[in-house]
Amino acid sequence: ALIPDAQFPFTTQDVLLSDDYDIAIVRFAGTPFQRAGLIPIPINAAPLEDALAGNLMNSTVEVAGYGQTYHEGEQGRYFAAVKLDLITPQFLMVNGQHEQGVCRGDSGGPLLAAGVNGEVNVFGVVSNGDRCCVGVDQLVRVDIEADNLVRYAGAYAPSMSEYPSACWGV
Repeated sequence: ALIPDAQFPFTTQDVLLSDDYDIAIVRFAGTPFQRAGLIPIPINAAPLEDALAGNLMNSTVEVAGYGQTYHEGEQGRYFAAVKLDLITPQFLMVNGQHEQGVCRGDSGGPLLAAGVNGEVNVFGVVSNGDRCCVGVDQLVRVDIEADNLVRYAGAYAPSMSEYPSACWGV
């Protein structure tokens, strides 16, 4: 089916659902993302442990969604700066601290932060959020499905190098 709000309409080839996690891979027919000005954001394939987890914990990360907002009558694509509170074996928990966050309709939206190469990477996708759009939200970690995301969907993952702990990879 066509995605109605897309700037460049395209069709889906298939949707692959994970058996274990709240994550899906959508493959598109043709090459819809090979257009001028579109640059893919790499996924984080490095396990969220050690220095990487230490640098991310309690830091401000960006989440994005396309749906309802905290502000009455507004909707659309938004980014929010939230605090990464918890890393579990399957999830990332972020806290909007009563100021901002993800809302209804944002499922599948990315959590963006500095990756092992110091550049912006996708670390998780929105799975479940706070009803008020400014509380605690749950995101599925992409590193636990990274092999499938790369193999089946052609996702780009940077090389696995040591994460520099002193300067956030900058």
